Amino acid sequence: MTLTRSLHQNHEPFHVAVKRSRRRRKRSQLEALLTGACVAGGVGAASVLLPPLETPASVAQTFLEARYAEDWPAAWAVSCRLAREAHGSYAAFTERLTELNEYSMTPSDVEVEISDAYGIDQPGAQGVSIRYTAKPSGGNHEPWSDWGETLVVLEDGEFRVCIADR
Repeated sequence: MTLTRSLHQNHEPFHVAVKRSRRRRKRSQLEALLTGACVAGGVGAASVLLPPLETPASVAQTFLEARYAEDWPAAWAVSCRLAREAHGSYAAFTERLTELNEYSMTPSDVEVEISDAYGIDQPGAQGVSIRYTAKPSGGNHEPWSDWGETLVVLEDGEFRVCIADR
C-alpha cells in the first residue's frame, strides 16, 4: 500500500497530511528542546543548591584543616564514636589536640594535601586510610611540615575520621 493510497483512504488530501506531519515534527522538536532546557536547568540548580557529596578524602581534609586551625567544633563533628570515646569528652579532645599543635609548633595557617587513599579491611579496622601532607600556606616559609595517615570509617551512613590520638 502506498502513502498516497493510505492517505486517500482516510479521506484526507495529501497536502493536508504533509502539513500536519510538519507541525508534529516541529512540535516534537520544540518539546525536545524544552525538555533539554529543563533538565539542564535542574542539573545546574542542583549543583548550586545541594551540598557537595562527601568522600573519605573530603572528610579527612575537613578534619585535618580543622585540627591545624584549632577549629575544635568542626574537628569533633567529623570524629568517629571510637575517637570521641577514647578522648572521654569534648574538653579532653580539645586539650589533647591543642597540646599536639603546641608541641609540634603548628602554624595557624596550614595547607593540607591529600595524596593517596587505600581501603583497609581487617578485624577491628575497616575503612579507608588517607595519606596526607600538611605545610604552611601562603607566604609562610616556616620550616614546618606534617604528614601521615588517618583512618576514615563509615559510621551511621556518614564518613568519620577515626583517630584516637597521634
